[in-house]
Amino acid sequence: MKLIKKNESGFSLVEVLVASGIMGVMAVFFYKSFNDNMKQQKTVISRMEESNIINEIRLLLMNQKNCSETLKDQEFRLDVTGKDNLEEPILFLKKVMTSATPEGEEPTDEVTKEKYHLFEKGENEAVHGNARIKITNYYLQYDKEVVSNLEKVGREEVNFMVTFSRNSNSFGTTDKSYKIPLEITVDKDMKLENCSSLGLPNAGKAGILALDANRSPSLNNLSGSEACKSKGMDCAYVHSTNYLLKSDGLDAPLYSPACQSSYNKELDGVKKGVGVSNIHSCSAKLGSHETFDLVVGATTITCAGTFVAFCN
Repeated sequence: MKLIKKNESGFSLVEVLVASGIMGVMAVFFYKSFNDNMKQQKTVISRMEESNIINEIRLLLMNQKNCSETLKDQEFRLDVTGKDNLEEPILFLKKVMTSATPEGEEPTDEVTKEKYHLFEKGENEAVHGNARIKITNYYLQYDKEVVSNLEKVGREEVNFMVTFSRNSNSFGTTDKSYKIPLEITVDKDMKLENCSSLGLPNAGKAGILALDANRSPSLNNLSGSEACKSKGMDCAYVHSTNYLLKSDGLDAPLYSPACQSSYNKELDGVKKGVGVSNIHSCSAKLGSHETFDLVVGATTITCAGTFVAFCN
């Protein structure tokens, strides 16, 4: 009688343990890779948000009223250690707006709006932008030479510093400070009179003319210097207001903030990079131009900007 032998082949316990170990190592590797990719993505978005906020603060401080009201009562002297000192702490920036008045009448009332509050844990936990950026400090940076020049001629350039606090979900340093140069004038007591991130003409008051090729087509494709010269003025800088021109893909909204401060097109006077300033040299051409494009998998975005010259 012939016996039927059962098939007893299979995986041994050792083989199962080895396979489980390999799968575990692979799972850890892919999990770490996924986390790093997510962290990198959050880092890029945070840096772009920081750059956008700095550009907005710089634009806000170009206006003499905003700048002077923000730094009101500041006295420009050095303390005993030779470092800059704030007479009054800056907790937020100020934007001065003129109230609406009937046509033909001169505006009289001004309203001051608080902008970009500092983050104060437990008190005023203010965050900014989609990435919930925290601003933890505003301060002025200058040295003994600046103070000496202020005492002699009453005007100089100081740095307005903005410090961001970064969370552990992004790469890089915990705190990052950016500087915005300000030109200031002071009175005989060394207290602020006027200031602007654009710079002050000899009269000490910011007189600014914006030239937009979309409103004056004859200026299209002229450089900032050429456009301002046609008005008998000097070019201070060219500024671009950037926007999403077209996009495709489900993840497009995630990458569209890159439009605000990113450039990879060949444009005169425009520095290439991601998260860079949208204030350019006077050789930049006026008008509307494509500024940046990005392809990530099935997602594509194309950005453009409107370039405007500021003259004084």
